[in-house]
Amino acid sequence: MIRKIALIALTGATMTMASDLYTDTYFYQSGVVKWHVETGIPNRMSASKLRNMKSVYHASLYFDEGMLTEESEAKLKELLSLAKERGGNYYVSVIGHSSGYADLSHTVKLDGWAQFWHNIDKRNTTEAELANAVNYRIKKVHDYLTSHDVPLTRIYNENRMNRDPLYTEATKEGAALNRRVDVTLYR
Repeated sequence: MIRKIALIALTGATMTMASDLYTDTYFYQSGVVKWHVETGIPNRMSASKLRNMKSVYHASLYFDEGMLTEESEAKLKELLSLAKERGGNYYVSVIGHSSGYADLSHTVKLDGWAQFWHNIDKRNTTEAELANAVNYRIKKVHDYLTSHDVPLTRIYNENRMNRDPLYTEATKEGAALNRRVDVTLYR
């Protein structure tokens, strides 16, 4: 019986915390306000417009040495094709993310030797450097969209830094998958 009660409590807490995703900065009624990182790209549309819209396409985009991967570029082309089918009835959000290794305090804590070998290739990155890297990726996606005739008034962008990890930060692969730009097409 105690296990059932604990499971119900944990499920409820998880659902409550999950409601914070993608809402704490730009959906003003969430009640949760966290720090905001400027992208350097002015938003010409209000994010509150997205609140009541239905998403029709979502993709996570990845970069290799500062360039979109081929797979990510194909996903962007698919988004553009879907947007074109909708005529002028669409909006796009461009949300940038980073891995959580902003400084040495984010390294995995193990015994001395294990910690040394696990964290050997982690470099101390400042918060500003991390924000600039995310903003660079957001700008690349934003510029790609505008160069393919997506009006500025239909694009919302935001830098979420390391607030929404999808994968474990304990592995290089997981951290790399968290460094992404999520694009969503709304109608």
